[in-house]
Amino acid sequence: GDAGRSLGSELADQRLRAEQLLLREERRAAELAGRAEEVESALEAGRREAQELSEEKRSLAARCGALHRENERIQRVGKAQALAGPPPAPPPPGGTSSSPLLVGGGAGAPRFSAA
Repeated sequence: GDAGRSLGSELADQRLRAEQLLLREERRAAELAGRAEEVESALEAGRREAQELSEEKRSLAARCGALHRENERIQRVGKAQALAGPPPAPPPPGGTSSSPLLVGGGAGAPRFSAA
């Protein structure tokens, strides 16, 4: 009778709601799986970048160390020179070296041979 039909439609409604809920949950699960993949690959890229940066940092640290030692050496040499007295004066620029313009007789040479 009447009660049986309403119970049947009640069950049908519940089943429909359950199916919709299931579909919604499955869609959400698929979205999450896709998002998880994106995050995973971003994480992988981040790890690679961190690895590269840490290698770069190591080589920069090594270069800094070398420059630091070189700097200390230069300072020691400078102190030693300061203690030894002033360095000899460098020759004035363009001093004794003949300029290339004067090589080969220059402007005063005759342009023809005397017969």
